[in-house]
Amino acid sequence: MEQRFRCACHLKLEDLPEGDSLLLYSDTHHYSRHLNKLAMKYLSQLPNFISGVIVIFTCALSPQTFSAEITTEQAKEKVDDSSHLNRYFGQEFGSIGQLIGTDNEAAEKKLTDLTQVVSEMTPESEDSKALIPRAHSAIEFYQKQIKAAKTPINEIIKKLNANPNDEESIGIYFTQKNMTLQKLIVADVEEAEKQLKEAKTFIGAIKEKASEDAIKSIYETGLTSLTRFDEALSRARKLENMVGQDAGPLAIEAWVNGEPMAAEDLKGKVVLLDFWAVWCGPCIATFPHLKHLQEAYGDKGLVILGLTRYYNYEWNEKAKRASRSEATVEKADEQKMLVAFAKSHGLEHRFAIQSDNSMSEYYGVTGIPHVVVLDRKGKVQLMRVGSGGQNSKDVEDKIKELL
Repeated sequence: MEQRFRCACHLKLEDLPEGDSLLLYSDTHHYSRHLNKLAMKYLSQLPNFISGVIVIFTCALSPQTFSAEITTEQAKEKVDDSSHLNRYFGQEFGSIGQLIGTDNEAAEKKLTDLTQVVSEMTPESEDSKALIPRAHSAIEFYQKQIKAAKTPINEIIKKLNANPNDEESIGIYFTQKNMTLQKLIVADVEEAEKQLKEAKTFIGAIKEKASEDAIKSIYETGLTSLTRFDEALSRARKLENMVGQDAGPLAIEAWVNGEPMAAEDLKGKVVLLDFWAVWCGPCIATFPHLKHLQEAYGDKGLVILGLTRYYNYEWNEKAKRASRSEATVEKADEQKMLVAFAKSHGLEHRFAIQSDNSMSEYYGVTGIPHVVVLDRKGKVQLMRVGSGGQNSKDVEDKIKELL
């Protein structure tokens, strides 16, 4: 059975009701269009206090998307190109989302600037026109996120203890808790478990003090949103427990963009295993950092292996990008696509096409990009899932330490 991976982007797939699974769409174009439709659907249905971090615009983008940042001037010039505009909004809202909770002032300024830009856009094409109200909805969403992030949690708890029916404070509490837990699961699993337990206990007690059934229902819905972190914590704990374990056996069918390697070739090296896919936008967002790591440490003992699978993609020479084919793509042709794909992004590290799911299963890969750092003795020293500045910093700091 083919293994399916979540794309570790801003839309949390586990927050989607059963039956609306994005895992069915490995085709980038179909995935992206469906993602926008689902995001709009759930943004309108979720209570305003639930903080599942939703980006209305495409984050599972085609491979060329992250080759260069789209400037505001470029977005204005090509405002009637809906694909280009969609990418611009996804880029900008994604950046704002990463700043919230770490630099709220910068997030607020960036959102204010983007609000002004959106207000000045007057597209004529119908597809681009449809993106403008989505942008306004996203702006409103992130305004609430920033407000919640800037409010001290003790202040919120104090207000709720004084008035359990304070709906605004309930919303801010759940929004902040969701954002905090999302970050802690990556940075500090034990603290995340502690805060999740405290939040469940607090909500269970304060709910009983609420005098209105509608408010009690809000508490129940919020509590359900928190319980979804149990599975995420379980996955994070599994990854954490991998630290110190021996590396798993290599299970590679084909090597691309470099000479084949055996386990013996990796002895005495610091190894970065990068589980990725050609259709995964967040994976491609990490390419500039992977290039930097290769250039900075490739001659100092670092080996980067990009682990992927066959996805029936071929190289479109005219468009200079990879695209999914409706016809069956021969393995040799897909390997040629990967060589061209690597060249188009300036990547010099090897790609390895897995022969089965054994490596992904051993390293607990459920979402990509998924990075594993091995020390010179072949022991796991770090695992990170997703793109973003903090993950990049963690990976590079560990590599420097091990070298």
